[in-house]
Amino acid sequence: MRGPPAPAAGGAGVVSPIPAGRGRRAKSAHPTPKAPAKSKLAKPYTLATGELVALKVSELINNFHMVQVPVLAAYDKDEDDIQIMLFGESATVDDAKQVLSAFRTKTLEAIRDLIGNLHDIQLDEEDFVLMYYDRSKNEVVLEWRDGEYKIH
Repeated sequence: MRGPPAPAAGGAGVVSPIPAGRGRRAKSAHPTPKAPAKSKLAKPYTLATGELVALKVSELINNFHMVQVPVLAAYDKDEDDIQIMLFGESATVDDAKQVLSAFRTKTLEAIRDLIGNLHDIQLDEEDFVLMYYDRSKNEVVLEWRDGEYKIH
């Protein structure tokens, strides 16, 4: 013979017809949907300081219209420098050198100061590599690295 039904949880004087510990869980009429798989683009990633600086360099140059040609900046982890590519057309080596020289003396110095103020980091000219890319020939014409020009 069974004893009296156990009281329901939290109910004062309310009696449950099912003995304590012997109940079955009721299934919900609306099952809980599984969380969607995370997108490959939503995967967390920590930026290296160089990557952050390269993004900011591109943003500053383009937003402030610091040069008249398209520019792309990227961090080279292996070389540990910021590579800035200026995309021009039909340039001789002398033309490319003139553009890179002007960029170094006018724009690069301003960028270094702005980045220093924004990210509390002191960057030297040697932290940057400048490249002049000729779009009409689809090749790098001239590179400036560590104070020296290199013809490609």
